[in-house]
Amino acid sequence: MSIATATQSDGARRVRDWVQLIRQQFQETPHLRVTAEQASRLWGLEAAELEAVLSAFVDAHLLNRNRGGAYELRLDPAPPHGPATGTPARHAYLG
Repeated sequence: MSIATATQSDGARRVRDWVQLIRQQFQETPHLRVTAEQASRLWGLEAAELEAVLSAFVDAHLLNRNRGGAYELRLDPAPPHGPATGTPARHAYLG
């Protein structure tokens, strides 16, 4: 395995770990609202990692981003299929 492959694999594993932790925290505290800055302090993530995780949650219809820029648990059900593909609207590592 090359160093680049190992680094990419470690990076993906790290993102999956953060996805699991953040999902649990939003599910345990359904009214949790955090801005990207607050989330960065709360979870100790760098901006790029944080953006990847939170964007994945928004893309998977698990979180909404409100007008003030805060992320919150999406309480309405996600659409059954993606935009025009007929495939489920889920991100690969969100489970």
